[in-house]
Amino acid sequence: MNFWDIYENLCFKFGKKPNPVGKELGISSGTISQWKSGSIPSGEKLIQIAEYFNVSVDYLLGREDNYMKSYNNTDSHLDEMSATLLDDFSKLETAEKARVIVMIDDMKKAKENK
Repeated sequence: MNFWDIYENLCFKFGKKPNPVGKELGISSGTISQWKSGSIPSGEKLIQIAEYFNVSVDYLLGREDNYMKSYNNTDSHLDEMSATLLDDFSKLETAEKARVIVMIDDMKKAKENK
């Protein structure tokens, strides 16, 4: 697969469209059109996109098959749902993260009390 196919598929997996993701990253629609035609982003943009989707640059360039990065620098990878949850969690403000943690603790306690 080429860069565009990979980028487009990642957008789809995250429930987003390519142009709005580009806009979030400060990338013009003209640049995105160039990607559709086979152009590859600069190294800086590749890193930015990789960080946005939490994938490796090698994945974006089609050199790696697994799109999920390991969160603990080992060979194990999180399942897709866990990776999505961690990605979404990382984008929250501190107070929002605290509320999520309290919710999870409440769910664990409720499960233990069954």
